[in-house]
Amino acid sequence: MARRKKNMPEDNSTLNENVHIENAGTVTNEIITDTLTKNFMPYAMSVILSRAIPEIDGLKPSHRKLLYTMYNMGLLKGGTIKSANIVGRTMQLNPHGDASIYETMVRLSRGNETLLYPFVESKGNFGKAYSKNMMYAASRYTEAKLAPICKELFDDIDKDTVDFVNNYDNTMKEPRLLPVTFPSILCNVTTGIAAGMASSIASFNLKELCETTIALIKNPEHIVSDTLVAPDFVGGGYIIYDKEELEKIYATGRGSVKVRSKYTYDKSYNCIDITQIPPTTTSEAIIDKIIELKRNGDAKGNTNTDNDKDGKAANFSNPKNAWEFSTIGEKTKSIAFIFTFTVCCIAFLILCMYGHIKAGIITIIVGIVLIVLAIITMAVIEKYLIKKHKENKNN
Repeated sequence: MARRKKNMPEDNSTLNENVHIENAGTVTNEIITDTLTKNFMPYAMSVILSRAIPEIDGLKPSHRKLLYTMYNMGLLKGGTIKSANIVGRTMQLNPHGDASIYETMVRLSRGNETLLYPFVESKGNFGKAYSKNMMYAASRYTEAKLAPICKELFDDIDKDTVDFVNNYDNTMKEPRLLPVTFPSILCNVTTGIAAGMASSIASFNLKELCETTIALIKNPEHIVSDTLVAPDFVGGGYIIYDKEELEKIYATGRGSVKVRSKYTYDKSYNCIDITQIPPTTTSEAIIDKIIELKRNGDAKGNTNTDNDKDGKAANFSNPKNAWEFSTIGEKTKSIAFIFTFTVCCIAFLILCMYGHIKAGIITIIVGIVLIVLAIITMAVIEKYLIKKHKENKNN
């Protein structure tokens, strides 16, 4: 019996006449710089604009989308709600998945202790920034709401003070910026690594920032270091004061601040307690360093190291002489645990306004003042137009 021929599928390799793939199936020679300009630059700009670098309001897009969603949910007032609920609603603006959204919320929360001025009030286990072993609980177990300071982020947002743009699927509107009323970009540590550009902004005391802003408005020649003494980090520690370096940071936005751990000697237990650590390290890293010192023979005696119950401090004891750690000449630096926080102040709007990457503290404050003036102007115009509309309607 003859075998039946299989029906061969039709050749559908021909593309529709409306479909066009440039240089499909061909090998072309291109100058590498042209390829980078055409392919890499759009990607780099997307990362800079939409992901890694903060705007003049001090927020990255992921932060802004989360906080705006919480604002729309009415979480500026009232009690906390499940974090999972917030994360799910935020996915209407942020398509990058629930895990990244929740991690963003954790970093903005008071419980995690990452920010000097947290934007999210937390309830439950949100982990600790100073300990890599203390992880946060899942979103179904924790609760959150907006912190009171967020009122200053959303004030007058309903008065057409900022531009709104479409979300990723054009079904909702979201603000391009938040109408901040204070220099929020300088209040919290903001670090971001983009493509070909990075940003690392130190946090400063809010009272000193406001005093500096007022002084610069009254006198553009005001010396910033007179009112803005030094950065203020949430984890504490001692700043090794270098006025020239700080003035360089204020002027150019480039430089570094050295922060030293704070420790005390407990004579009754013959041990040294490290109670405050720099923002660029963890308590586990400090304990590992102590163990390394002991292994190398720099720490003498029978030394024991341990964390306290909340992981925030480390202590180590030496039955012979606990002060041997800090009194062996150059080894002072080892016990002091000096860490460097590199400052590189870049906000994308500042880059657009001034056309260069070097943006000092003064430049950022001036940018904030201009933004606030624009917001106030728009709010006044909106109020005036509403009043005129009511008058015309009554007439």
